[in-house]
Amino acid sequence: VARFGGTIFTSAYFCSKGCARMGRGTILSTALNCKVPRPVREETCLQRCGRSSRNDERRSACRFGCQFWRQGDSTFARSSGSPLGGVVSSHLHGAAMQPHHRREAWVFRLEAPAGTPLEHVQLQAEILRTLAWSIVESQQWQRDLVVLTEPTLPDSVRKELEVDGLKLHFFDPSPLELSLPQNQPELTEWWTERGLTPRASALAAFNITGYDVVVMLDTDMLVLDSCDELFSVPVYAQSHDPAPEVTSTHSGSSIGRLNSAAKVIHPDPAVLHEFLSMVHSGVLNDAPMVRFFGFTIQGLEDAFWAYRSKRLGMARFDRQRRFVGCLEINATADRGRLSRVNAADRHSVHCMLPADYNFFVDYKSVQELVQRLTTEGPRPAYPKNLPLVQRLRVTVRQLRAQGSLVGRPKIVHWPGVLRKPWQRLHPRARSDWDEAWWRTHGRMCRRSLAPCRLACEFGSPEGVG
Repeated sequence: VARFGGTIFTSAYFCSKGCARMGRGTILSTALNCKVPRPVREETCLQRCGRSSRNDERRSACRFGCQFWRQGDSTFARSSGSPLGGVVSSHLHGAAMQPHHRREAWVFRLEAPAGTPLEHVQLQAEILRTLAWSIVESQQWQRDLVVLTEPTLPDSVRKELEVDGLKLHFFDPSPLELSLPQNQPELTEWWTERGLTPRASALAAFNITGYDVVVMLDTDMLVLDSCDELFSVPVYAQSHDPAPEVTSTHSGSSIGRLNSAAKVIHPDPAVLHEFLSMVHSGVLNDAPMVRFFGFTIQGLEDAFWAYRSKRLGMARFDRQRRFVGCLEINATADRGRLSRVNAADRHSVHCMLPADYNFFVDYKSVQELVQRLTTEGPRPAYPKNLPLVQRLRVTVRQLRAQGSLVGRPKIVHWPGVLRKPWQRLHPRARSDWDEAWWRTHGRMCRRSLAPCRLACEFGSPEGVG
């Protein structure tokens, strides 16, 4: 009643469905879950709420009422009502608060410039909440979940994110607009094809100075395993392309290409200012990545970091998942020197993250990776007619040998357009990786207090409806 107003027979009626059997505007039974074992009463209630109404808001109200059955004495258990931002400490895997005093957070970008259709922002938000839930399920330590977005974010979407415990960080997009050359349209077509104003919006994460370190992920990713170790990397680090079409050269040596999907950032507004100054002055215009890929944010970021500091190889962690250093550039898994870096090196070096934290799983990217690592080049290592299964095994061996892949993938990624799991509503159109995303989405929707709109006429995932 405090949340929805009125009484259990008026405004709070659908919330009451989580606590009692309601019908015809009255209470039919208060013994709704009494015969259900106590540990699974809330889960049973959430599943029933998925079938309680065709209306999203009414289902969400019912799921809120399910908190009545929640066990535990945490703040979330009785009052906070934030299943994504607050459930970690009391419900999943014994997760606890951070064991130190550093301020840490996961950060996600939600595009909501003025004029963006509401349906598009709602879809982005639901996808983001699915990624956030995958983090909540898998991490050992509780950290804030922060959404980086514009002040023009629709108020209804803001409420949906906040009710699930995500925090919002708004930024002014105007100072982040990029002055790009107009005489080379082929290099700016990435922006024009999408009807976007060139902006360095994602780099606004460097202004989130309320945290000492943040890990920023693209929302077309899914976290499968604990990645707490990423927060121990003391310098800027970014995921990489394990089989790039083009590379840069630094001090006479070829260096790997960065991929902007996953980043370890130590917020510092001076870094963002330096990036914007380089872009506007044209310093980065002739960088190999910019000449090849055009003035995309990914190409400009790669050029900026190659220009600003020395690029080291893959970040490495010990068996206790503590950061121990970064390999020297072009070092492989079994040879090459490990550079020990610390916070004092932030202005002089940056590192790459292993493919464990950015493992491509869409068909096109996997096909290209296999092709480049097994059959391309002037002297290919393997014949082109090698059976597919063998080529896949060879590719994994190559990734491990070159140090790109250390263990099992912890974060998977669907890059590119029209290759996302949420674009495959029908189960028969999904890969196993797509199904993993849909299962996580289903679990998120059963716990979320905000509506879920992604569904399929052939059946909603895991009882969401």
